[in-house]
Amino acid sequence: MPKSLSAILKPLSTILLGLAAFFLASPFTQATIIVKLDDQQMAQRAHTIIQGRVLSVNARWHAKDRRIYTYIKIAVIQRFKGDPQQQEIDIRQVGGAIHSIGSHVPGSARFKAGEETLVFLERQHNPRYFHVMGMAYGKLAILEDPKTQKRFLLRDTRNIAAGSWNTKGRFQLQHLHHHKPIELDAFVQKLQSFLQPSPPKQQTTPPTLQPSPPKQQTAPPKQP
Repeated sequence: MPKSLSAILKPLSTILLGLAAFFLASPFTQATIIVKLDDQQMAQRAHTIIQGRVLSVNARWHAKDRRIYTYIKIAVIQRFKGDPQQQEIDIRQVGGAIHSIGSHVPGSARFKAGEETLVFLERQHNPRYFHVMGMAYGKLAILEDPKTQKRFLLRDTRNIAAGSWNTKGRFQLQHLHHHKPIELDAFVQKLQSFLQPSPPKQQTTPPTLQPSPPKQQTAPPKQP
């Protein structure tokens, strides 16, 4: 091998090995990266936001796309945003299991029949179906404390990393592993405040300018 080519390949191989070691050791290898949004941004950008009960979860093989889709049907209990006439919501997401065959997209929202949930939804190209905004980050399970009977929301974000640009212009990743339960009533109040229409700006009528009266010109006194 020519010395010049060897001089190029040696540092290049060191860089590639270093990158491989970084990604293999990184906690983000099994995570899906989403754009980091706070709850207010989620509320403002979502097409539909509902609280509902999952009626069914079914996986089907789609021959045209040659992949498995999971179809989730949810009965609406309370709607915070979206079509008020829609009593049921249909969600479709990639992945699922049919008998012994299955596929899974890391970070996908997980649903089970009978559970109550609050979800942020976006429209798909197929108008019949929604998808969960921000994957599992946009789906919050509703749980009840058996002692206090208080209800809480919990996000399952085990396989999600959020990406954002810091103040120095660098892209950074944050694993969303640990999410504490959120009190349902407090979250609903906050959500409704985000969705309140902003009051219209009061238009002030500019004052009408009246023309000033002409100044009277006085004749200079006559000289004797």
